[in-house]
Amino acid sequence: MALSRTNRGAANQAYSTTSSNTLTSGSFTPAGGAVLLALFTEATTDATPALTVSSTHSGQGSWTVYTAIGDDGFGSKIVSYIGWSVCGPSPGAGTITATRRAGSFSMGMNCDYVEVAGADGSTPVRQNKTNTSGAVTTIDLNLTSSPLASSFLFFSTLMNGTTGVVTVPTGTTQIGTQFAIGSFCSTSAEDLSSVAQNNQFTGGNGGNTNSGVAIEIQASTGAPVVKFFGGTPFAGLSQQKGRW
Repeated sequence: MALSRTNRGAANQAYSTTSSNTLTSGSFTPAGGAVLLALFTEATTDATPALTVSSTHSGQGSWTVYTAIGDDGFGSKIVSYIGWSVCGPSPGAGTITATRRAGSFSMGMNCDYVEVAGADGSTPVRQNKTNTSGAVTTIDLNLTSSPLASSFLFFSTLMNGTTGVVTVPTGTTQIGTQFAIGSFCSTSAEDLSSVAQNNQFTGGNGGNTNSGVAIEIQASTGAPVVKFFGGTPFAGLSQQKGRW
């Protein structure tokens, strides 16, 4: 089975003082064994932000959440998360719910949902990176080691800047639309070729902090891989003797 992804929409909440703390996807039916992702960001006056993710799909595995928390120096946290979990063999229709810590705060939040099929069943996540940057116009999300050419990369970022100004790295594609959370811009992105470590997001206004999380999803051993060049897939061919 080729490594492939399906974007499953987004949910968001504009910045306000509120106790509403969940964002839920629309209903969808993923492939058996697929990896589900929740790419979540928030700006909040909560001093100790945290996120849990759940799914109503049958046989869903436990969720792991990676977190990057920046401090704007004015009483708010600038937070990016990526949550992931593996579906059961027959998940059926269901939804994903991302739940941030309960309480009444000034906050806004955004979540993009993604399904990845064909991932390694035992270790789908090869590596991840969390990072924050101060009053600069960029954030670096290069991974510790070079990603596999067969892997897919996903990014969740919240940058001090306006929508349409923040740009994703060369070779990556924005997922859905950017969402404004106060004076910050929530951007999710994907790299479906994983051939270069150039994962620097730009366009922040440099007046405050930025946060971001990156994750590498690796293909199932021996599975054919759909390769991309300029957004166009090559034919999925199984690797033989180190050649395509």
